[in-house]
Amino acid sequence: MRSAGSAATEVTDPELGWACAVIDALMSIVLRAEDDRQERKDALDCFEQTLVPAAVLDADTVHHANQAWRRSLGSAIPDWARTSLELVLRTGATIHLPEVITLIGNRTRWLTATLIRAGTDHRLAIVVWKEMTDSAIARYLDVTTEIAVWSGAINAPSICDYCNEQTRSYAGDTFLPVWQQALHPDDQMRWMYAFAQTCQQRRPTTLEVRLRRTDGEFRWHSVSVVASRSTPRWFSVAVDCHQDRLRDVERGELLDRLRQARIDAERAHQLKDQILAAVSHELRAPVTTLMLWERVLRDPVADPAARLQALDAIHQSASAQSRIVADLLDVSRGISGKLYVDIRSIDIGRIVGEATEAALPAALAKRISLMNDQSTFDGEIAGDASRLRQVLDNLLSNAIKFTDPGGRVIVSLRRTGRVIVIRVSDTGCGIAPSELETIFEPFSQGNDPLARRHGGLGLGLAIAKQIIELHNGTITAFSEGPSRGARMTLTLPVAGQPRAPSPPAGIAPPRALRSVRVLVIDDDERVRNALALLLDRAGAIVDRADSAAAARQQLVRTNPHIVICDIAMPDEDGYTFIRSLRASGNKVPAIALTAYASSAHSDEALSAGFDLHVAKPVDFQNLVASLARVLDLRRKDAT
Repeated sequence: MRSAGSAATEVTDPELGWACAVIDALMSIVLRAEDDRQERKDALDCFEQTLVPAAVLDADTVHHANQAWRRSLGSAIPDWARTSLELVLRTGATIHLPEVITLIGNRTRWLTATLIRAGTDHRLAIVVWKEMTDSAIARYLDVTTEIAVWSGAINAPSICDYCNEQTRSYAGDTFLPVWQQALHPDDQMRWMYAFAQTCQQRRPTTLEVRLRRTDGEFRWHSVSVVASRSTPRWFSVAVDCHQDRLRDVERGELLDRLRQARIDAERAHQLKDQILAAVSHELRAPVTTLMLWERVLRDPVADPAARLQALDAIHQSASAQSRIVADLLDVSRGISGKLYVDIRSIDIGRIVGEATEAALPAALAKRISLMNDQSTFDGEIAGDASRLRQVLDNLLSNAIKFTDPGGRVIVSLRRTGRVIVIRVSDTGCGIAPSELETIFEPFSQGNDPLARRHGGLGLGLAIAKQIIELHNGTITAFSEGPSRGARMTLTLPVAGQPRAPSPPAGIAPPRALRSVRVLVIDDDERVRNALALLLDRAGAIVDRADSAAAARQQLVRTNPHIVICDIAMPDEDGYTFIRSLRASGNKVPAIALTAYASSAHSDEALSAGFDLHVAKPVDFQNLVASLARVLDLRRKDAT
C-alpha cells in the first residue's frame, strides 16, 4: 500500500491531535504505574475504549492497540506507518499524514493519521488515525459528502467495495457487494450497457435510473459513472431527481393532453362541419320536395292525379323532416340522460311481427326477401312498446337500405332462459371491422361515403342503443367484413316489474270534438289558420288569437272549453299567459303546443299551469286525441 500526500511536522487535524495528547497521558500512567496495578488497569481500560483507532508501538512491535484499531488493522504495524514511524522514533518529530490509501477488510479506504513519540519512553510511538474516505472521494469527484457515491474496481464492475455514508443511509446494504440489485429491474439493462461502455472507453456517462430505498420505494436519480484515469477504479455519483422527473412527467402528460385536446377540438370542429352539412342536406332535401310539389298544386292546369301525387310527396317530406327532428331530440335527450321509456307488460312477439309487416313494402320494392323467423313465445315482457318498435323499425330499415336487390333479410326471435334474443340479419354490404366499435355513436356515418350515399344522419343506432340500455338490455353488431352482410342482436330481460300502465292515448275519431269550443293562440298566422281549418273539420268551434292580450279578450267573449297555446310569442309568452290566467282563477283546460320540445320545457309548461305539453311538429290525429283526453280527464275530475 502507499501513502498519498506529504508528511507534515505538525498536527493539522485537531481531533487526532487531541487523541494523541490523551493517549500520551494514558501511556505515561501505564509506564510509571508498574507497581500500582489498579491504576495501570484503569488507564489501559480507558485507552481500550477510546473511539479513535490508536496504538502504541516500537519499530517492530505493537505493544498496545485499542479495540477500534484491532477491529480494522489487527495487531500488525501497517505498511503506511513504517517509514514515518522510524522518523518519529529517531527524531521525536510529530508527523501528520493527510491522506493514506489502504485496504481494510479487502476494501479500499482513505485515512488521515498522526504519529508522535511517547513522552516518557522515546523507544515508543503513538499512532492514531481516522477514516476520511467519504470526504476524500467527494473531493476527488468534486461533489459534497451529501451526494450518494459508491465505487469498485474496473476489473470487477458488478462488485461495489465502497459506498459513502449518504449511500448507506439511503439504501442500507443494498449496494454491497452487488450494487445492481438496487436498480429498478426495468432500468438494469440500459444502465449496464452504458456502464460497460464507460469502463471500456473511460468516458463519463450519466443516466436517469430508479434506485431502491431501504423502505423498498424506488426513486429517480441522475447517476453519473466515472472511470478513474490514475487508478483502476470506477465511481458512481447519484443525485435525487425524483421530483424533477415527476414534474417532467406531469409536464409531458400535460403537453400530451393539450396536444390531444387540440386534436380533439380540431376533429370536433371537422365533425361539427360534417354534421351540419349532413343535417343541412337531410333537411333541405324534403324542403326542396315540399316547395317543388307546392308549385305543382298552385298550377291551375295540374290534373287530379298530379295533385294527389303532390299531396303524397308533401306528406312524405314533412314526415321525413319530423323524423329527423325527432331523432335529433332523442339523441339530445339520451346524451343528457333525459330519454325516458314507459315500461309496461307487452307482447314482444306481436311487436316484432308488426315491425316486419311494416317493413315488407320497402323490401318488396327492392325485391328483397324479408323473413320473420320467430319461435312460439308464450308470455309478455316488461318494456316500452313504442320505443322497442322504434328500434326494430330502424334496424329493419337499415337492413333493407344496405342490402342490394335480390338479397335477404331475416328477423328472428328466441327465448333463452330469462332473456329474449332478437336478431336482424342481412346479406347486404356489411360493416368494416374498424367501424364496429363506433357504429352506435351519434352521427357515426358522417365519414362513411357508402352510408352518405344511402342518406340519413347516423342517429338511428345511437338512439336504439340508448333505448335498449334503458330496458337493461344490450345491442351488438357483427359482420365478417364488407360485402358479407351484417347482424344486429338485441337482448332483453324477460323478468321485470312494470309500473302501472297509463291510459292509452288512442286516436280520436274524426268528429271527436263535435261542438267543443277551442281557442287557438299562436302568433304564426299559417299555423293558426291551419289548426282552425282542421279542428273545424273535426267538429270543433274554433276561435283564434294572435297574442296573449287578444286571447284574454276572446276568453271573456267566447268562454271556450279548451285552449291551445303557443309558448314563443312576442310581448308575452305562453308561460306568463297561463300563469296570469291561473292566478285570476280561470281553470279552462289548456294545452301547450310548442316547438320547445325538451323534457325541461315540458316540466316548465306543466308547472306554469298547462294540462299537457305537446311538441311540434305533431300529427293532427294525435292532437285531436290529446284534446279529447284532457277534456275527458277534466270531466272526470269535475264529477
